[in-house]
Amino acid sequence: MQTVLIYNVYAIDLEIIYNVWRRRVALGFWIADMAFLMDEVPLHLKEIENPTLKITSRTVFKDPETGIYTLPQRSIPVYDLDQINFIRHIFYDQPLWRLLPTKALTEDEITVKVTHYVIKGKQQLLIEKIGFYGELKKLYLLDESKIPKNIVKFTIDAERVKTLLLLMINTSYFDSPKLAVEIYRDFIALYKVTPQPVVLEEALRFYTSRHKGPRLKKLKAKGAYTTFGKG
Repeated sequence: MQTVLIYNVYAIDLEIIYNVWRRRVALGFWIADMAFLMDEVPLHLKEIENPTLKITSRTVFKDPETGIYTLPQRSIPVYDLDQINFIRHIFYDQPLWRLLPTKALTEDEITVKVTHYVIKGKQQLLIEKIGFYGELKKLYLLDESKIPKNIVKFTIDAERVKTLLLLMINTSYFDSPKLAVEIYRDFIALYKVTPQPVVLEEALRFYTSRHKGPRLKKLKAKGAYTTFGKG
């Protein structure tokens, strides 16, 4: 099964998307991990990595002869500056060149053909540049099986993470509200332990939902990112 999509995109946006995807996969972060640390909706991040998920009857045009979809410029999902800043904090120990282009790209806006394959339950995303005469040049292949892994040694023991988080709650740490990515990084720095982000999310949810004993509040002002504090 395959889906083909054509759209215009800035080359630098595409390069960043590929680099972030490659780091995420190589280090073993799930989309849900990224979404929690970025205060994002998981589906939106999935659409950035795989724009064919944006295909609906209202967002694209389908050529009846070729079966190829076209995505309007305004519908192209890419990382914005705030999201890139979050990503830099998540992958704080990674060299900048692994995330952002370190040399000038030869082109600004390009037209790409994206083919999404599902083969025996496994997914691949092939991104090709369409030249002036319709010729194709392979740019990226998003295939998790092809990426060398250097998986982060995440702690997935939810009870241990809750216990360590409680120690932070019982200090003045949460007297000022903190973003999820701040808590994640400070937790690592304090305990030399890296919690899987979704496990840390579960621990925070435990302390924001309880009615007795040490607890936290989940705070979100209009137009602001979610923070956690004693309120």
